[in-house]
Amino acid sequence: MIDPVTGWLSVTNSTPLDRERVGRLALQVEAVEQKPNLLTENISTARIDIELTDANDNSPIFQPTNLYSFTVDAVAGTGTVIGQVSTEFCSFHKCLYKFMRALVFFIME
Repeated sequence: MIDPVTGWLSVTNSTPLDRERVGRLALQVEAVEQKPNLLTENISTARIDIELTDANDNSPIFQPTNLYSFTVDAVAGTGTVIGQVSTEFCSFHKCLYKFMRALVFFIME
């Protein structure tokens, strides 16, 4: 949509803005003089090229599942790697991982 007064372009339907389907859009805008002057033409056009940047439109999905189980020795030192989680569909193949709340379970055998 183009605001007829300010000329601001805005999105009313984001469906065509899918970077995976199309990387660029080309639009033509027309400006019409409301009070035409007899000495000049009352219409002007311009081409607008829009390059779509990549944005993640999918939520990350943990792979292979959203439930992980790791085992660690009780004498493991600080910095010991006990496991790794993995996701797909992160923007530019990068995700930020954080604990939402720490859950600690002890299983005594």
